[in-house]
Amino acid sequence: MKKMIIIIFSLSVILYFSVNMLVRQENVIKSGSILSQESDKTDWENEQYYEIILTILHPYVKKEIENYYDKILISPPSVPPYVMEILSIEKPDRMNTYKFLITINVRPYVSAHHNVGEDELEFIIDLKEIKLEDYRHIKDYELSPHVKHYYKNGINQVS
Repeated sequence: MKKMIIIIFSLSVILYFSVNMLVRQENVIKSGSILSQESDKTDWENEQYYEIILTILHPYVKKEIENYYDKILISPPSVPPYVMEILSIEKPDRMNTYKFLITINVRPYVSAHHNVGEDELEFIIDLKEIKLEDYRHIKDYELSPHVKHYYKNGINQVS
């Protein structure tokens, strides 16, 4: 039940964000200018929607990052929302208005912000679930000598 509420809430936020962007584009076309009295409010609102989406996806992203880096690190890397970036939000099926493909870029770290890698995750969000569609490990970052103890056996075993 809790999962269903989270999914419905996230889809509502995404839908609201999409409608708001369409209305804003229409207003820009009518006014002939991107700058308007409400541009600050809209920027603030867009930032809030962005943060809401990352907050909702955070536990799913964290789980997948922990699963991947468990192979090479002695403890899970940190994955706060500020190391996550939404690369795209798409509607893979125009007929299904409540289905979205969201691509997230993540740069997890250990210790005091020592990046261990860069990853891209694609999630399908619909009325039933939030599901990982694709996980791409983009690259590894070599840890500094003073934090190499985070590697299992002292070395990066994936590279």
